[in-house]
Amino acid sequence: MEKILGRLRSYGTLQPDSLEAMRNEYVVALLHASIHIVMDETSKELSMRPQYGIVGEESRGRVDFAIKEAEDLICITEDKQHKVPVGIAQNIKQLKSACETNKRKRKRGENDFDYLYGIVTTGRDWHFLLYSPGKISKDTEN
Repeated sequence: MEKILGRLRSYGTLQPDSLEAMRNEYVVALLHASIHIVMDETSKELSMRPQYGIVGEESRGRVDFAIKEAEDLICITEDKQHKVPVGIAQNIKQLKSACETNKRKRKRGENDFDYLYGIVTTGRDWHFLLYSPGKISKDTEN
């Protein structure tokens, strides 16, 4: 964790017009820190997959970052420099497709959660979604 925080400090302040590569460095560092905190608190094994491909009935493609527990997707992150509303709409479609994928992979009797978390970020502003079929909740702090 100290290495991640040290890396963030060395980057300095993220500016709104920062290049995508610099934004990605911030996002990756913060996602890694968050994953480590969750793993420490829950004793669950999580992994992050950049440019992860998903396929659903309405959309298919690569998401910027997917966070997985075993084979189940639990969070999809979309990194946008601008156009946060477009990123949120895109993230909702990705979450719906990922939820369908999770259901197809499960066997009867397995842990059956039907929700996913979504994150849309500019690197400076973070928007959090909770998706379940028929319901989408968004944070109200931004």
